[in-house]
Amino acid sequence: MRYANAENWAKYFKETEGVQIHGVTIRHKLREAGKIGINGRDKIGRVLRNAFFSEADVRSACADLLQPLPQADKNGFFEIGDMKYGTIRAWSKTLEISVTGVAGRIKAYNLQGIKGKDSQRNIRDFYPEYAICQICGDLLADIPRADPEGFFEKDSQKYGTIEAWSRVIGISTPAISSRIKSNNLQGIKGKDRSGQVQVFYPESAIRKICADILAKRKNS
Repeated sequence: MRYANAENWAKYFKETEGVQIHGVTIRHKLREAGKIGINGRDKIGRVLRNAFFSEADVRSACADLLQPLPQADKNGFFEIGDMKYGTIRAWSKTLEISVTGVAGRIKAYNLQGIKGKDSQRNIRDFYPEYAICQICGDLLADIPRADPEGFFEKDSQKYGTIEAWSRVIGISTPAISSRIKSNNLQGIKGKDRSGQVQVFYPESAIRKICADILAKRKNS
């Protein structure tokens, strides 16, 4: 049987079960339950009278505060009532949105999750499906998704991000960005291979605004 003082039990429950109970509250609950601790020494050797309590006594006295946390399945989800909850990584994989995309929206909207355990029993934050779908609505829109090289085709036109075009035509991203801005070129939204929403530009327009650089290279 394990014994510890109230403060150490408070630390243990927070770290292993995600339940925050102050040591003062634990001692109060133990007194109400008539639990008497045993003598023991603290880490510097001082004898503390009636200061150490068994795990069984603490759990019995604090039963109302130690409700078990829900545990997720292997995919990272659990249900409470008719509401589905998942971790950031679980929603990222299911919705095909990057982890940074989901995490960024959660931070921007200050979305508060609830504590639960993943399939490995690690304590994580879990977020409800309705809230994730709401704050990530634009990321879930039915928009084109790029291939691993950063391109997709739409209306017989090839579209790519600035970075993708930079790799293909060999012009720096600042140079392409500058010409896009000066020519007021409008792109369309699409998803990169990780699911992050980016702006994509058509090949014909990119080659047109960069024609001077491409011509110089051809003639050199």
